[in-house]
Amino acid sequence: MTRDRDRQPPLTQSLRDIGGYKPPKVPTLHYTHAEPWALAEDPPAVRIRKSLEMILEHTARSDLDNDPCRTHLSALAELRQILRPAVDNFEYQLADAAFAHGATYNDLAEAADLTPQGARSRWPDFVGDQVVVVISRRDRRHRAVPGDSRGMVGEVGGSAQYDSDRGWWRIGADVRRKARYAVIAVDETVRRVYEIDPDGWIQDPSEPRLWQFSAIGGQPLDYRDVRVLWDADDLPFVIGGPCPTKPGGAYRPHRF
Repeated sequence: MTRDRDRQPPLTQSLRDIGGYKPPKVPTLHYTHAEPWALAEDPPAVRIRKSLEMILEHTARSDLDNDPCRTHLSALAELRQILRPAVDNFEYQLADAAFAHGATYNDLAEAADLTPQGARSRWPDFVGDQVVVVISRRDRRHRAVPGDSRGMVGEVGGSAQYDSDRGWWRIGADVRRKARYAVIAVDETVRRVYEIDPDGWIQDPSEPRLWQFSAIGGQPLDYRDVRVLWDADDLPFVIGGPCPTKPGGAYRPHRF
Protein backbone atom coordinates (compact mmCIF):
# COMPACT_ATOMS: atom_id res chain seq x y z
CA MET A 1 0.00 0.00 0.00
CA THR A 2 1.35 3.45 -0.99
CA ARG A 3 1.44 5.96 1.80
CA ASP A 4 0.18 9.47 1.13
CA ARG A 5 3.56 11.00 1.88
CA ASP A 6 5.13 8.82 -0.87
CA ARG A 7 2.79 10.22 -3.50
CA GLN A 8 3.65 13.25 -5.59
CA PRO A 9 1.37 16.22 -4.89
CA PRO A 10 -1.26 16.32 -7.65
CA LEU A 11 -0.47 19.93 -8.46
CA THR A 12 2.83 18.78 -9.97
CA GLN A 13 1.12 16.13 -12.10
CA SER A 14 -1.53 16.02 -14.76
CA LEU A 15 -5.05 15.10 -13.73
CA ARG A 16 -4.55 11.70 -15.36
CA ASP A 17 -1.68 10.91 -12.99
CA ILE A 18 -3.49 11.94 -9.83
CA GLY A 19 -5.60 8.82 -9.53
CA GLY A 20 -5.68 7.12 -12.89
CA TYR A 21 -8.91 8.85 -13.90
CA LYS A 22 -9.38 11.76 -16.26
CA PRO A 23 -12.85 12.99 -17.23
CA PRO A 24 -13.02 12.93 -21.03
CA LYS A 25 -13.99 16.60 -21.45
CA VAL A 26 -11.47 18.07 -19.02
CA PRO A 27 -8.18 19.08 -20.69
CA THR A 28 -4.92 18.13 -19.02
CA LEU A 29 -3.48 21.09 -17.16
CA HIS A 30 -0.16 22.30 -18.49
CA TYR A 31 1.90 22.13 -15.32
CA THR A 32 4.59 19.44 -15.32
CA HIS A 33 6.56 18.26 -12.32
CA ALA A 34 9.44 20.65 -13.10
CA GLU A 35 7.54 23.74 -14.11
CA PRO A 36 6.53 25.08 -10.66
CA TRP A 37 10.18 25.17 -9.60
CA ALA A 38 11.09 27.03 -12.78
CA LEU A 39 9.08 29.90 -11.35
CA ALA A 40 12.07 30.58 -9.13
CA GLU A 41 13.62 32.44 -12.05
CA ASP A 42 10.80 34.99 -11.97
CA PRO A 43 10.75 38.02 -9.65
CA PRO A 44 9.08 37.17 -6.33
CA ALA A 45 5.87 39.09 -7.07
CA VAL A 46 5.45 37.30 -10.42
CA ARG A 47 6.24 33.95 -8.85
CA ILE A 48 3.61 34.49 -6.16
CA ARG A 49 0.98 35.40 -8.75
CA LYS A 50 1.80 32.41 -10.96
CA SER A 51 1.75 30.03 -8.00
CA LEU A 52 -1.66 31.27 -6.86
CA GLU A 53 -3.07 31.02 -10.38
CA MET A 54 -1.78 27.46 -10.68
CA ILE A 55 -3.28 26.39 -7.37
CA LEU A 56 -6.61 28.08 -8.04
CA GLU A 57 -6.87 26.41 -11.46
CA HIS A 58 -6.23 22.97 -10.05
CA THR A 59 -8.57 23.27 -7.07
CA ALA A 60 -11.33 24.76 -9.23
CA ARG A 61 -11.43 21.42 -11.10
CA SER A 62 -11.42 19.30 -7.95
CA ASP A 63 -15.12 18.43 -8.32
CA LEU A 64 -14.20 16.53 -11.50
CA ASP A 65 -11.35 14.66 -9.86
CA ASN A 66 -11.85 11.26 -8.25
CA ASP A 67 -10.22 12.50 -5.03
CA PRO A 68 -11.02 16.19 -4.35
CA CYS A 69 -9.82 15.84 -0.74
CA ARG A 70 -6.32 14.94 -1.89
CA THR A 71 -6.39 17.78 -4.40
CA HIS A 72 -7.04 20.36 -1.69
CA LEU A 73 -4.54 18.81 0.70
CA SER A 74 -1.93 18.89 -2.05
CA ALA A 75 -2.80 22.53 -2.72
CA LEU A 76 -2.00 23.19 0.93
CA ALA A 77 1.34 21.41 0.48
CA GLU A 78 2.03 23.41 -2.66
CA LEU A 79 1.53 26.65 -0.76
CA ARG A 80 4.34 25.61 1.56
CA GLN A 81 6.65 24.19 -1.12
CA ILE A 82 6.41 26.91 -3.75
CA LEU A 83 4.45 29.93 -2.60
CA ARG A 84 5.88 30.31 0.91
CA PRO A 85 9.52 30.61 -0.23
CA ALA A 86 8.46 33.21 -2.80
CA VAL A 87 6.61 35.19 -0.14
CA ASP A 88 9.59 34.94 2.23
CA ASN A 89 11.92 36.14 -0.50
CA PHE A 90 9.68 39.06 -1.39
CA GLU A 91 9.23 39.93 2.29
CA TYR A 92 12.99 39.95 2.78
CA GLN A 93 13.53 42.23 -0.22
CA LEU A 94 10.92 44.71 1.02
CA ALA A 95 12.30 44.69 4.57
CA ASP A 96 15.86 45.04 3.29
CA ALA A 97 14.90 48.02 1.10
CA ALA A 98 13.05 49.67 4.00
CA PHE A 99 16.03 49.15 6.30
CA ALA A 100 18.40 50.59 3.70
CA HIS A 101 16.27 53.74 3.61
CA GLY A 102 16.40 54.30 7.34
CA ALA A 103 13.84 51.91 8.88
CA THR A 104 14.67 50.50 12.30
CA TYR A 105 13.88 47.05 13.67
CA ASN A 106 11.01 48.68 15.56
CA ASP A 107 9.63 49.97 12.25
CA LEU A 108 9.94 46.53 10.64
CA ALA A 109 8.33 44.89 13.66
CA GLU A 110 5.33 47.21 13.50
CA ALA A 111 4.88 46.71 9.74
CA ALA A 112 5.21 42.91 9.94
CA ASP A 113 3.18 42.53 13.16
CA LEU A 114 6.20 41.23 15.08
CA THR A 115 7.98 42.13 18.26
CA PRO A 116 11.30 43.97 17.80
CA GLN A 117 13.02 40.77 18.94
CA GLY A 118 11.03 38.81 16.37
CA ALA A 119 12.08 41.22 13.61
CA ARG A 120 15.74 40.85 14.60
CA SER A 121 15.35 37.08 14.59
CA ARG A 122 13.70 37.05 11.14
CA TRP A 123 16.19 39.47 9.55
CA PRO A 124 19.38 39.12 11.63
CA ASP A 125 21.77 40.26 8.90
CA PHE A 126 20.35 43.74 8.34
CA VAL A 127 22.62 45.31 10.92
CA GLY A 128 26.19 45.14 9.72
CA ASP A 129 29.40 46.10 11.43
CA GLN A 130 29.55 49.54 9.80
CA VAL A 131 27.93 52.76 10.93
CA VAL A 132 27.70 56.32 9.61
CA VAL A 133 26.86 59.52 11.43
CA VAL A 134 23.67 61.00 9.95
CA ILE A 135 22.64 64.63 10.55
CA SER A 136 19.14 65.46 9.24
CA ARG A 137 17.83 69.01 9.16
CA ARG A 138 15.50 71.38 7.38
CA ASP A 139 16.82 73.83 4.80
CA ARG A 140 16.99 76.77 7.21
CA ARG A 141 19.33 78.52 9.67
CA HIS A 142 18.78 79.51 13.28
CA ARG A 143 20.64 80.85 16.27
CA ALA A 144 22.87 78.50 18.21
CA VAL A 145 22.23 77.86 21.88
CA PRO A 146 23.64 80.44 24.31
CA GLY A 147 27.38 79.96 24.80
CA ASP A 148 27.90 78.34 21.38
CA SER A 149 30.56 80.37 19.56
CA ARG A 150 29.15 79.46 16.17
CA GLY A 151 26.36 82.00 16.46
CA MET A 152 24.20 80.59 13.64
CA VAL A 153 23.72 76.91 12.81
CA GLY A 154 21.81 74.90 10.23
CA GLU A 155 22.22 75.60 6.52
CA VAL A 156 24.38 78.68 7.01
CA GLY A 157 26.42 78.26 3.83
CA GLY A 158 29.98 79.32 3.07
CA SER A 159 32.98 78.54 5.22
CA ALA A 160 30.82 78.35 8.36
CA GLN A 161 28.90 75.34 7.02
CA TYR A 162 31.56 72.84 8.08
CA ASP A 163 31.43 73.96 11.73
CA SER A 164 27.63 73.91 11.63
CA ASP A 165 27.61 70.34 10.31
CA ARG A 166 30.14 68.76 12.61
CA GLY A 167 28.72 69.39 16.01
CA TRP A 168 27.83 69.37 18.79
CA TRP A 169 26.05 65.98 18.84
CA ARG A 170 25.41 63.29 21.44
CA ILE A 171 27.46 60.59 19.70
CA GLY A 172 28.24 57.44 21.66
CA ALA A 173 31.59 55.72 22.05
CA ASP A 174 30.77 52.81 19.72
CA VAL A 175 29.82 55.18 16.89
CA ARG A 176 32.90 57.34 17.44
CA ARG A 177 35.05 54.23 17.24
CA LYS A 178 33.45 52.77 14.09
CA ALA A 179 32.08 55.65 12.00
CA ARG A 180 34.13 56.54 8.94
CA TYR A 181 31.72 59.02 7.36
CA ALA A 182 29.24 61.71 8.34
CA VAL A 183 26.21 62.26 6.13
CA ILE A 184 24.37 65.58 6.11
CA ALA A 185 20.78 65.34 4.85
CA VAL A 186 18.68 68.42 4.17
CA ASP A 187 14.92 68.04 3.73
CA GLU A 188 15.44 64.23 3.51
CA THR A 189 17.99 64.42 0.69
CA VAL A 190 21.72 63.83 1.11
CA ARG A 191 23.59 67.08 0.50
CA ARG A 192 27.10 66.54 1.91
CA VAL A 193 29.32 63.68 3.06
CA TYR A 194 32.46 64.04 5.17
CA GLU A 195 35.22 61.52 5.75
CA ILE A 196 35.74 61.45 9.52
CA ASP A 197 39.20 61.73 11.03
CA PRO A 198 39.15 58.86 13.59
CA ASP A 199 41.56 60.78 15.84
CA GLY A 200 39.78 64.11 15.46
CA TRP A 201 36.81 63.77 17.81
CA ILE A 202 36.44 66.77 20.13
CA GLN A 203 34.49 66.64 23.38
CA ASP A 204 32.47 69.60 24.59
CA PRO A 205 34.26 70.70 27.80
CA SER A 206 31.01 71.91 29.35
CA GLU A 207 28.87 68.92 28.34
CA PRO A 208 30.82 65.59 28.20
CA ARG A 209 28.03 63.81 26.30
CA LEU A 210 28.39 66.11 23.28
CA TRP A 211 30.97 65.52 20.58
CA GLN A 212 32.17 67.14 17.40
CA PHE A 213 33.68 65.22 14.48
CA SER A 214 36.60 66.46 12.41
CA ALA A 215 36.66 65.80 8.67
CA ILE A 216 39.79 64.82 6.79
CA GLY A 217 40.67 67.83 4.69
CA GLY A 218 38.17 69.99 6.58
CA GLN A 219 35.62 69.82 3.75
CA PRO A 220 33.00 67.51 2.21
CA LEU A 221 33.93 64.74 -0.20
CA ASP A 222 33.48 65.29 -3.91
CA TYR A 223 30.32 63.79 -5.43
CA ARG A 224 32.39 61.40 -7.53
CA ASP A 225 34.25 60.09 -4.48
CA VAL A 226 30.96 59.54 -2.66
CA ARG A 227 29.56 57.69 -5.66
CA VAL A 228 32.56 55.34 -5.71
CA LEU A 229 32.03 54.56 -2.01
CA TRP A 230 28.31 54.02 -2.57
CA ASP A 231 28.90 51.70 -5.55
CA ALA A 232 31.32 49.66 -3.42
CA ASP A 233 28.75 49.38 -0.57
CA ASP A 234 31.11 51.26 1.73
CA LEU A 235 28.49 53.99 2.17
CA PRO A 236 24.71 53.47 2.38
CA PHE A 237 23.84 56.92 0.98
CA VAL A 238 24.77 58.91 -2.10
CA ILE A 239 24.64 62.68 -2.65
CA GLY A 240 21.23 63.58 -4.02
CA GLY A 241 19.75 60.32 -2.74
CA PRO A 242 17.01 59.93 -0.12
CA CYS A 243 17.77 59.99 3.59
CA PRO A 244 14.48 60.05 5.54
CA THR A 245 14.33 62.11 8.72
CA LYS A 246 13.79 60.04 11.85
CA PRO A 247 12.16 61.26 15.06
CA GLY A 248 14.26 62.00 18.10
CA GLY A 249 16.60 64.76 17.00
CA ALA A 250 18.81 65.82 14.12
CA TYR A 251 21.55 63.25 14.82
CA ARG A 252 21.22 59.50 14.48
CA PRO A 253 23.60 56.60 13.83
CA HIS A 254 22.82 54.54 10.75
CA ARG A 255 24.12 50.98 10.87
CA PHE A 256 24.56 48.93 7.71
